[in-house]
Amino acid sequence: SAFSIVDLDQDDDLDIVFASGWFMRNDGAQGFTTLPIGPAHDGTYYAPRDVIADIDNDGDLDIVKALNINTTSDGGVLIWRNDGNNQFTEIARRSLIQNDGHPSPQVVALADPDRDGIPDDKDNCPHIANPDQLDTDKDGQGDACDPDDDNDGVADDLDNCPLVANPDQKDSDGDKVGDACDAFPNDPTEWSDRDGDGVGDNRDNCPDVANPDQKDTDGDKIGDACDTDNDNDGVPDDKDNCPLVANRDQKDTDKDGMGDACDDDDDNDGIPDKQDKEPLKPAKKKAPTKTAAKIGVSQ
Repeated sequence: SAFSIVDLDQDDDLDIVFASGWFMRNDGAQGFTTLPIGPAHDGTYYAPRDVIADIDNDGDLDIVKALNINTTSDGGVLIWRNDGNNQFTEIARRSLIQNDGHPSPQVVALADPDRDGIPDDKDNCPHIANPDQLDTDKDGQGDACDPDDDNDGVADDLDNCPLVANPDQKDSDGDKVGDACDAFPNDPTEWSDRDGDGVGDNRDNCPDVANPDQKDTDGDKIGDACDTDNDNDGVPDDKDNCPLVANRDQKDTDKDGMGDACDDDDDNDGIPDKQDKEPLKPAKKKAPTKTAAKIGVSQ
């Protein structure tokens, strides 16, 4: 029977791999243990041409056999993937080449060692998972494995703008963020402005929501633009009948949907509270509207 000599389990001892589907593991000190590589195939004759290689780049040597199967006229490959601990799984038994001359899908799918869903022949970081395939400098090497993402000649771990090319590394304000990517190149306390409102993220009370006025009604250091409770009364703005005036009790005397705390006519009698002798008790005769008063008609 044909065999190969190779350190299949990578323990620094040479093992013997037989074409019949068994291998003798070298346990050291000239001791061998016979183990099966894969399942038996009754009625099938193999004329293998073994290739021992780590085809899926997982650190374990796999076995690829070129086959000649006597029950069909179809040649192909049998791939036994080494799963570690001397366990093997048959993962392909297909023709290597399709009719169009391209590798079979099974063979192509095999080559995804980082298991990010991108086959090696299309993966810009074949050994580091990066399903997004982000490649900032468009050099064919994904950011996940590219030591110089902006291709400016300065390694990312030394680059003060790793995603923006700046070979001169100029840093006017000395904040360790290069001018090329510093939103505030002359302010050492600021370098980023995620919402683009002109206020640096370090002092922006809504760093992800543009609010150049930085209005903060309740003074809680969260701007109104991104504060879900602007008056800080414990009632969320979308349910608060006075979102900008604290009124935890939500009292609404006239049931007009506006709380007494911010309603200038709490009894809804047409007389502003400041002029109303009884602001919480509707007048017997409702004050005329502006239109009615203008034409001399009372209500």
